[in-house]
Amino acid sequence: MFVGVRAFRVGYTMAVGLVALLAVGGEGIAQDAPSADPSALPRERELRDQLKTILQELDELQQKKDSTKPEAERQPIIKEKKVESPSAEAEMVTPTETQPDFDLSDMSIVSKRLQKRPEGVSLSATLPSETESQPTRTMKESMESLPGVVLRQANGPRDFSMMIRGQGAKTTFAIRDIKIYEDGFIQTQSDGLSRLDIHDPWFMRSVEVIRGASSSLYDNYALGGMVH
Repeated sequence: MFVGVRAFRVGYTMAVGLVALLAVGGEGIAQDAPSADPSALPRERELRDQLKTILQELDELQQKKDSTKPEAERQPIIKEKKVESPSAEAEMVTPTETQPDFDLSDMSIVSKRLQKRPEGVSLSATLPSETESQPTRTMKESMESLPGVVLRQANGPRDFSMMIRGQGAKTTFAIRDIKIYEDGFIQTQSDGLSRLDIHDPWFMRSVEVIRGASSSLYDNYALGGMVH
């Protein structure tokens, strides 16, 4: 294919050179011999027109030959290849990681204050029938039937110190480290001191005692237990 194109170009160049030579030679002859035959000019124009027509036909024939050849024999077309940077290829190839969306509903947890009795803590209470059958005059008499509870008289006839499982054995005045309640209201003072002389056993129906450390339920003043 390249040989045919090259031959065509060579022939085309030779033909153009021949026409130019004829033109220059004719002009020189006309200048050297002004008395030449004027009938030669029309012949020259005719030859030039024929040469032009021949060159046009050669171009058309060459184009037809190229169009009829298979694509493998045609002159290859070189295209510029765009080289992308590695970072751009990585961005195109790497898939986008999407994190799943979770819709968490509101949750409410409702529980009782104490689901299970704490280990090592026991509860005792006097029966209302006991209080009715045996009227008591002091808190000591109303709590004598409770196991593990010891009351000792202190400064007065109605003032007692209390000991539960040994807690409060060194206390000689009032009560410490034991939380006292009456009808659900706290009777222990802010300094942790509790007094029994302000309570009247005649108005009590029952007495409940929790023996053992109960600070998780009744704060730090219930190290020895709770009396209600």
